[in-house]
Amino acid sequence: MLWWVGTACRFSLGLTATEGMFMASTDQQDRWQQECQLQRDLAELQVYHLFDRLRAGEVPAECNPAPPPGRTVFEFATAAWTTFYSYYFRDADAGDHREPAWLAFTERLRNVFDGGSNLDAAVERGCRLLEPHVAERDARMRDTFGAVSPFGCFRYDYSDESRYVAMHFANAYEPQSPFDHMDRLVASLADIIEDIAANGYTVDRIGCDSWLDNVPAFQSCFPPSFAASMVPTNPDTKNGYGWWGQFIDRTGSLHEGRARQLKRTRRFRYPRMHAECPYTDFVEHVNRANAGAS
Repeated sequence: MLWWVGTACRFSLGLTATEGMFMASTDQQDRWQQECQLQRDLAELQVYHLFDRLRAGEVPAECNPAPPPGRTVFEFATAAWTTFYSYYFRDADAGDHREPAWLAFTERLRNVFDGGSNLDAAVERGCRLLEPHVAERDARMRDTFGAVSPFGCFRYDYSDESRYVAMHFANAYEPQSPFDHMDRLVASLADIIEDIAANGYTVDRIGCDSWLDNVPAFQSCFPPSFAASMVPTNPDTKNGYGWWGQFIDRTGSLHEGRARQLKRTRRFRYPRMHAECPYTDFVEHVNRANAGAS
């Protein structure tokens, strides 16, 4: 059952007895409830950010002076500045941003935006419109929630065509900071190197697109050539945790301070950056760090 609390458009979620049986333990149940709450907090923040920027007259760069053919400024901005399309509506078979459910949703959301003179009230209505899609994703995520990565906080994708490894990161040590466990992070990177070798991958470069690239502790997981390569990514691609992950605190809840800052300034504290380095540099760096931690 879902209900609203307060006046700031915050969702809250309660579990029925049947849903509670799904959890293997009270701790797991608490973590799942926290995750569901987080998704609603992030959704509220994104609706607020979208409406606030559009009210201020801001538009994505590709919509100036006009949106691409077949797109509207509102639909394009919703896809560019939130995770809603990529998380809830993307269907490769329907064509990029042509999904009927997506077009219907953005039209209804635009009507909410156009019809509300009060920002907070419009955001609340927008969140209610989004809630069925958030709940549907919750249902899909349950079976895999709490799955442990074999590489701790890290996972990676490999492209055979470009011989490139893309790194991804999530805090596996909640409620502690992952950077309080640097020895384990280094060991996990060593495991990734072993896995890449075991799979016979030929890698030229390794990199990461994330707000975390700005953080010195994260940079230290990579050789100096990684930080030296950093360049900003497109600010109109805020469709994943590469941007929105900075609003999750070390405990797995909404980072209230950064959320307030975004609402006050319409600007992210950390831009998502792209950084990469030669794979040989990375292997040498991790091997040296791993030896020093032994």
